Amino acid sequence: MQSPNYPDATPRQLEEYVLKAYARNHSMRRIADKLGVAYNTIRRTLRQYDVELRQCGKRAKPMDPETTLRRCKSCGRELRLKHFEKNRNSPGGYDYRCVHCGNIMNARPRIVDEDGD
Repeated sequence: MQSPNYPDATPRQLEEYVLKAYARNHSMRRIADKLGVAYNTIRRTLRQYDVELRQCGKRAKPMDPETTLRRCKSCGRELRLKHFEKNRNSPGGYDYRCVHCGNIMNARPRIVDEDGD
């Protein structure tokens, strides 16, 4: 492998860099851009060293609400996912508070200004 961005580097040095960068969770696209080589060159190098390639753009497997545990950020209890509301904006797909704590938070009286706003 030759890199136009690093002409003095030996092919072995470039391969070591690719392996280390990929191990540090850098994407193949990012490594290819840094070295100035094609994406497939990075992919070929990783396959040559029998590195298991990560799946890109694939959704994570859905979690089983009956068996997967999650800790409530409000009360600290570890509960099954079925005790959490679904939340599309959350990284895990479920709310960070259990249903019980969510109901308590929603039942709190709101502070109203004197003007009624």
